[in-house]
Amino acid sequence: MRGAIRLGGAVVDGGVFIPPAKRAIGLLGQELGLWPHLTAAQHIAFARSGGRRLRRETGDIELLDRVGLYGHADAVPARMSGGEQQRLALARILACQPRLLLLDEPFANVDPVLSADLLSLLDDLQRRSACARIMVTHSLDDAIRGSDRIAILYQGTLIQNAPWPDVSRRPANEWVKKLRNLSSC
Repeated sequence: MRGAIRLGGAVVDGGVFIPPAKRAIGLLGQELGLWPHLTAAQHIAFARSGGRRLRRETGDIELLDRVGLYGHADAVPARMSGGEQQRLALARILACQPRLLLLDEPFANVDPVLSADLLSLLDDLQRRSACARIMVTHSLDDAIRGSDRIAILYQGTLIQNAPWPDVSRRPANEWVKKLRNLSSC
């Protein structure tokens, strides 16, 4: 099977090698991939510079503040909680100014208030930069709050793909109906 992945008309994969830093795709997986020897500010500076420098800039600290890591600029990942590490990983991705965010359980280790704040940050990014996002989550409420469309998978099969109000009004089957009833949104 052949093909290409295009983002805004530019090929990012398929027949031509594009270095990861040039693809404008941010990935936040369950394995955060933080560098243990770098401080939070160095993570941001390194990502923002495309891997060329570690020198801190004002915007780096502001980004840490926006994800709730005020005062953590000099902390290394081993000195942070799981939720703080997750926020650092998100800030590092946002520092790259991606055009597409791929998020796998992005709020799994943070409390509901911080989750809502981070979702607002992602919404702001999306409005300002036309950044699209694909979020995989087991939290129906996070999915509803964080998306224009919901793609519901059950046992590896796509059951329904539509905006949440449509899913809520016309669930595709009994399982989706039960899922709908569990939502607090």
